[in-house]
Amino acid sequence: MKMSAPTAGTTRFDKKQTMVNSPEYRRLLALEIKAWGVANPQNNGGWAQMQKTIAYRTYRRGTIEKQLDLIRQQGENLDLLELGSADGWFSNEILALSNVRSMTSIDVALTQNTSTTYNSKVKLVKGDLNLMEEIQGLKGQKFDCILTRGTLHHLVDPHATVDYAINQLLKKDGILVIEDSWVRQSLQFKTNAFLYLALYVLPHSIFDFLRGIITKRGHESLSDTRRHIRDLILVLFSSGHAEAITHNHSFSPFESISSADDYKQIYEGQNIAVRYFRNFAALPAWHHTYFGRIKFLGEYVIQPIDDLLIRSRLFVGDLHMCILQKK
Repeated sequence: MKMSAPTAGTTRFDKKQTMVNSPEYRRLLALEIKAWGVANPQNNGGWAQMQKTIAYRTYRRGTIEKQLDLIRQQGENLDLLELGSADGWFSNEILALSNVRSMTSIDVALTQNTSTTYNSKVKLVKGDLNLMEEIQGLKGQKFDCILTRGTLHHLVDPHATVDYAINQLLKKDGILVIEDSWVRQSLQFKTNAFLYLALYVLPHSIFDFLRGIITKRGHESLSDTRRHIRDLILVLFSSGHAEAITHNHSFSPFESISSADDYKQIYEGQNIAVRYFRNFAALPAWHHTYFGRIKFLGEYVIQPIDDLLIRSRLFVGDLHMCILQKK
């Protein structure tokens, strides 16, 4: 497959200029829903295939299993809510726990195709998390635990969404589990963009170029290779160029519109206590390279280097998990 690094011109939602529910917002939201429908793992080999990947296996121990263990410790007959449940694979895992009484899953991109992947006992609610107060399926409900994974950084105002969830939906002493992006510093943008280009995009374009020579299909990918090398150099000197590449190597028009500054407001709330916090995935691009497909390298080389960089504070990691408890 021919790989190409997007540039700063990609159409994106601008949370500073575009109002929620405006025509432009609705247009981009339609693109977002369509993109996630295409990205549904059921269309790409299913979660059984996804769970074989190095990235999933390596980080599952520090995130998914941690969250499942936490839920097991919360007591019996729990009512849980997942915000941004995608195709439901995590909802299904949660519902399989013996102490969970009910599981409610919200996603704006629910379709007939995605809903068939959920356990039939999961209550599905189609709703826009940017407009929490308008989601009818949540009126009057309270939950012991609310979880959100990889969703908040897609939202226009993560603080408003989390604030509503805590104040309106979470029971007293209930917990909110957040796993999401945590991009804060210029160095993170530069490192992410550099690794994405050097370890993922550039090798693919060089491979395409060489394959074109061998098969005598032409050298059209040479221009891509030159462009990627140019971008590789530019990210070392330009934070803006690095940020554009970091944010835009995704199909989603809402990807990475938030940062650590948004989460700082969330974690400083007066009615919550931070029970757990951890950064992880300092060098996530490695897992999507040819190197990352080798199990030994992923689990015994890449992950230990990640942990060392984060512990030494040389690099804070661009993902994090936080557990909040309502007072």
